[in-house]
Amino acid sequence: MTTFIERYLNYLSKDIVILDISNKGITSLPDLTRFKNLKKLNCSNNELTSLPTLPQNLEELSCFNNKLTSLPTLPQNLKKLSCFNNKLTSLPTLPQNLKKLYCSNNELTSFSTLPQNLEILSCFNNNLTSLPTLPQNLEILSCFNNNLTSLPTLPQKLIKINHSMLLRVTN
Repeated sequence: MTTFIERYLNYLSKDIVILDISNKGITSLPDLTRFKNLKKLNCSNNELTSLPTLPQNLEELSCFNNKLTSLPTLPQNLKKLSCFNNKLTSLPTLPQNLKKLYCSNNELTSFSTLPQNLEILSCFNNNLTSLPTLPQNLEILSCFNNNLTSLPTLPQKLIKINHSMLLRVTN
């Protein structure tokens, strides 16, 4: 039996560039790889617990306000990832082209390496105990409400930082 979302997606041209299926109450998505030209996918504000394999040309993924516990392999062309307000405990390897990462309000405990092109990192309200080396291009960092006890060396391009932590002072 096909679902409403499957019927809707089958109706669409395979050449679409933007797909907005936010606020539809959907619990799952079928394979999207037939949309070879898809640049922007918005599946926010649904009941999704997982995502299918993503099209390789995708540049922006908005999947916030769902129930995601993991993300699939991310396309190498991805420049913006908005996955806040989910139940993510980790992120997959982040593409080197990624410039904006919004992953706040999850259950993340750590990051692997951050992409060197990253300009914005919003990771507040997680369970992070440390941050990896910050990219030199980073301009904005929001990392408050975590379990951080220190910060790595801050990049020179950083223009805004939002953090709060208790630092232990020793004599």
